[in-house]
Amino acid sequence: MKRIGDSNVSRIIMMLLCLSFAAGVGGYSSPAYGQKIDFETLPGGVPKDDLPISDQFKASHGVTFGLDIDGDGKADPDHYPRLEEKGGGTNEKNRGFDNNGKGMQDVADNCCEDELGDFFLTMDSLAVFIITYDSPVAGVSAQIWDIDGYNGNTEKWFVEAIGENGTAIDSTPSPEGKKDGSGSLDGKPWDWFFEHCSEDIYAIRISFKGTKKKAGFAFDNFTPRLTPKEANVVTFDWLYDGGQYEGELGIFNLSGMEDLEPGSQEFIAEAVRRVISNSEDGHIVLSDPTEGARFSGSLDREPKDWNEGQYKGVKSFEIKPGQLVTILVPNATFAELAADPGTTDPHRRPLFSLVSSNPAYGMYLGQIADVDGRGTAFAYEDISADNSDKDYNDLIIQIKGASIGDIPLIDVMIGTSGKERRTKRDNGDWFDWRSETELGRIIMEHLDAQIVSPETVWLSADLNFPADITVYSPDENAFGTKGGHIPGATFGTDIDGYRFVKLPSLQNGGYRIVLRSAAGQSGLLTLRKHQGDNLLSETGETVTLEAHGTVKAEVSVSESGIEIGGAEEGIRHDFTGDGVIDDKDIELVSKIWNTCKGNENYDPFFDLDNDGCITVKDIMKVAGSR
Repeated sequence: MKRIGDSNVSRIIMMLLCLSFAAGVGGYSSPAYGQKIDFETLPGGVPKDDLPISDQFKASHGVTFGLDIDGDGKADPDHYPRLEEKGGGTNEKNRGFDNNGKGMQDVADNCCEDELGDFFLTMDSLAVFIITYDSPVAGVSAQIWDIDGYNGNTEKWFVEAIGENGTAIDSTPSPEGKKDGSGSLDGKPWDWFFEHCSEDIYAIRISFKGTKKKAGFAFDNFTPRLTPKEANVVTFDWLYDGGQYEGELGIFNLSGMEDLEPGSQEFIAEAVRRVISNSEDGHIVLSDPTEGARFSGSLDREPKDWNEGQYKGVKSFEIKPGQLVTILVPNATFAELAADPGTTDPHRRPLFSLVSSNPAYGMYLGQIADVDGRGTAFAYEDISADNSDKDYNDLIIQIKGASIGDIPLIDVMIGTSGKERRTKRDNGDWFDWRSETELGRIIMEHLDAQIVSPETVWLSADLNFPADITVYSPDENAFGTKGGHIPGATFGTDIDGYRFVKLPSLQNGGYRIVLRSAAGQSGLLTLRKHQGDNLLSETGETVTLEAHGTVKAEVSVSESGIEIGGAEEGIRHDFTGDGVIDDKDIELVSKIWNTCKGNENYDPFFDLDNDGCITVKDIMKVAGSR
C-alpha cells in the first residue's frame, strides 16, 4: 500500500483542519484529574473536629492552607482553617453550615451525602481563605457548600487565582444565595475550577461577598493540580442548506492513516469508523435528515427553500490534536456508507476536504471554498467538484477552534474553472450569492458581526441546565434556541453541556435574556462581560423556573459600558419578558397551533394545559391574561 506522502500517488494540498493551541482552545476535558483532597484522611495523623489545617498536605500535595485576617492579601501567622465533622461538634456557631431543609447542622442534602463525607474544611469567621502552592499549577478545582440566603440576606463567594506577582489573574464568582430550601444550594455543593494553558497559578484566594454579617464556610473535595489532557474543542455552526440532497457531514483525525491510500475503500472505511465513533477520533457534525441550518431561504433561483428541521446551534466537539479532515456524504448517512465503503453511487460516495491527484477518489480542488477569506466559513459543493456547478451554496458551515490551510477563496475558484457550468445571470456573469441576494448579504453581515477586536466589549451568557434561552435586542429582534436572528449572535452547547449565547456585536440600548422551561427546574445562570479575548467580569446567579414559566435578566448597553441586572421571575404568560402580555405573546402560541407531541414544530412550553397538543385552549389562556 502506498503512503500519502508518496509524490507519485497523491498531492495532499493542505486542506486539513489543524488544531489551534491558542488560549481557550486547548485545555482539559474536565476538572477531574489529579489527586483529590477530601479531608477524610490526613497525612501523618487522624482527622478530628476543630483540628487546625496548615501544612499537613505540603509534602503530599504541595499546598499550605491559611487565613488572611488583616486584609493584606497574605495568610497571617497562627491563623488557620479547621476541620469540621459532619453533624457538628462542640464549637459550631458560625462555622460549617446549617441545612435548613433538614433542620440540621453540617449535613448534606440527600442528593449529595456521599460527596460531603465525614469531614470538610471551615473557618471561625469570615476571613479570606488562602491556599498557597509550593510550585505553580495550570488548573485547580474544589467545592464550596451551602451557598444560600435567609430573610433578605445573601451569601456569595469570590474565588481568585493568584499569579506570580500576587495579583489575581483569573476569577469566578459563586451563585448568589438569596434563599434557602427548595431551588437553592441549601446543603448542596457549588463546583468551581480554573484551567489554564500554562502553570501560572501560585495561590487561591476565596473571599465573602454576600450581605450576611455572619455566615458559615464549607470547603471540600479539593483537587490542587489538574493534569492537562491532550484534547481540543472544535465548534461547528451550520449556516445554510441550499441543496436538495440530505446527507451528513463528519470530521476525523487523519493521524495513523498514513499507510492508507486517500479515497480508497480502506481509507473510506477507516474514516467512517472514526466519524461514527463520536470520540476523540472523530464525530458526526450534522445530519440533514434530522436537523436544519440557521438561515432559511434561497441564494439562487432554486425551486424551493430546501432547509427543513430544527436548527441546533453551535456544536462543540472534543478531538485529538493533529490533522483533521471533513467528510461529506452527499445524500445518505454514515451508517449506510459504513455498510458499503467501496460504493460508486454518487449519492453515497464521500467528498473530502483534501485533494488527491487521483480523480477517481473524488478529492478535487474546489470541493470546498473559503467564503470570506477569514478561514472560518466554508461553502461545500454536495456533488463531486468535477461535475458540480460551483455555485458554492449547497452547504455553508462555520468552523472555529481549528485553523484551515490553503482552502481556496470562492473568488479564486471563479477564475480558475470553466464558467460554462456555473450559475449565471442572463448577461453571462457568474452569480455571486454573497452580494447579489438579500439572504447572502444577511449571512455576510452575520459573519462580519462576529469579528471581535481587542477593544470590542461584548456579552455572553450560559446555563448549566436545559432551559430554552432567547435574547431580545433593543430593536426587539429575537434570537435563541427557538430561532430568530441577531447579527453575529450565536447559541449552542459547549463541551461541558452548558447552553450558551454569545453577543459579539452590541448596540446601545436594553437587551433581555429570557429563559423558558416546560417543566419546573433550577440551575445557574452566568452573565459575562468580555473585551476582546479577555473576561472583564462575570455574574452567576441560581435561578428557578416554574413549569411554563420564565425568568429574565436585563442588560443595558451604552457608550460607558455594559450594566447587568439581576435575574427575576417573569410575569405568567409574558413569554417575551417585556413586562406586558400582548399580541406578541399570543403569536408565539398561535403560530404553532394545531401541533401535537411528535410533530416537528410542537413545543411543550406552550402546551399550557399539558394535553399533548397546542390548541385554542392554550391560546385562550394567554389571551385571557391580558
